[in-house]
Amino acid sequence: MAKRKTGPAQSFAKAGNDNRSFEYKITAAERARALKPPVDNDHVDVLHGHRVSDPFRPLEDLKAAETTAWVNRQNKKFEDFVGPSKKIYEQSIDYMMAAMPKGMYESMPSYVAKDVYSCWRRDEGQDRLSLFIKSTPDYDAPARLLLDPAKIDPTGKTDITGTYFSKDAKILAYTLSVSGSDKNTVHFMDVATGEAIDLSYPANSYWRNGIRWAIDGQSFTYTAAVEGLEKSTCTMTHVMGTPTTADTALYKPTSKETMASFYRLRKDMKEEEGAFEFISEWKIDRTKNRVLMRKAGSKQKFTEIFPHANGTLSPITEIGGKIYALTSHNAPLKKLVRIDPAKPQPENWETIIPEHATDPLESVFAWQGKLFANYKHDTADKVCLFDTNGKPQGEMPLPALTTSSFGQIRQSESSFLISISGFQEDGAIYKYDAAKNTLALHRTSRRPVDLKDCIVERIFATSKD
Repeated sequence: MAKRKTGPAQSFAKAGNDNRSFEYKITAAERARALKPPVDNDHVDVLHGHRVSDPFRPLEDLKAAETTAWVNRQNKKFEDFVGPSKKIYEQSIDYMMAAMPKGMYESMPSYVAKDVYSCWRRDEGQDRLSLFIKSTPDYDAPARLLLDPAKIDPTGKTDITGTYFSKDAKILAYTLSVSGSDKNTVHFMDVATGEAIDLSYPANSYWRNGIRWAIDGQSFTYTAAVEGLEKSTCTMTHVMGTPTTADTALYKPTSKETMASFYRLRKDMKEEEGAFEFISEWKIDRTKNRVLMRKAGSKQKFTEIFPHANGTLSPITEIGGKIYALTSHNAPLKKLVRIDPAKPQPENWETIIPEHATDPLESVFAWQGKLFANYKHDTADKVCLFDTNGKPQGEMPLPALTTSSFGQIRQSESSFLISISGFQEDGAIYKYDAAKNTLALHRTSRRPVDLKDCIVERIFATSKD
């Protein structure tokens, strides 16, 4: 809900002398125009020395009768508005359903462990996807059902919101949400038998951040709320076979509205994990984060290597004992740097891939001896290749004006699958060969319309202002 400033509250001072007023009231006419939401004109917060009104704070009480009544009024207004167009809407739905591909849908397969791949399938007539595992990445290969949302909840109100296999594919952790709630429960399954494991966690809002299994599958970390600190999360560790009450905090922030996540990196472009583990800590402003580090598996205290005030830092891999990280520090469009763990301060960083003049650097991954840098170029994807010292090695041959989605990339394999979409192509799957730097069609899009013969032009113009 946008908050409207009226009258004298809109006076602005010159930069460096901010004396703007953010205190205002919602008039009876404004409230009536908004279908009479619950309003508290006396609610004023003091933020950074400014009095800031928040008259719509009562709307945050989702269980209040006034909030429910206002939502019902808004819904009725919408239904009255779209009512005359309902027939056209229903005809459009019928047309789209008739044009949908027939038969079974299957997602791009994901590598789980040796001879174990997972995929999502939906048979014709089914509403939602189910999780399967199989012994080969081939499409349509025989597969075994693990999770079916229709069997979990025949009412159709429960969704599978996350799946997390242990490294050896023996255990599956999965999260469930009821009626679209942000609060998820977490459950565990023995993959070999399909039987439930006697371990679960009640609903909370942080399971969407995921579970990270240890390599041996004997423990995992997860994100949980910090008691006594509003909107703050910590990283907890659970050891399999122990009660959840014995879970311990791996890292816990000390200030409110602070989120923290834990991760490790791959080492030297192999499947093994690196020598360090990290905590990324951020507040409401996601354009800044704080990064802490320690030796993997140690009981040492995490030490800060990057402060919250200077943009973002995202370590991506360890190569030759050095940490490669994507950063916006002194580079708004981002660059890749190499960090010596012995002296990790920003003034000691070595730039490997400098900031591009115009194209944002979206992500970087290390694979098959090269760095793959994904840029956003004129709204399309462009993937440039570099060696580990930043020397250009060419460009991945993506079709023009397309976006791409990579399948799971295994360090031990020399190819991976990639889904490519654009104005003339929608979701065809290609196999990328690292040695040849080529793309070969692996599976055509199942869309019923072929757009290959369409002419696509992009025209640039300078706006009047």
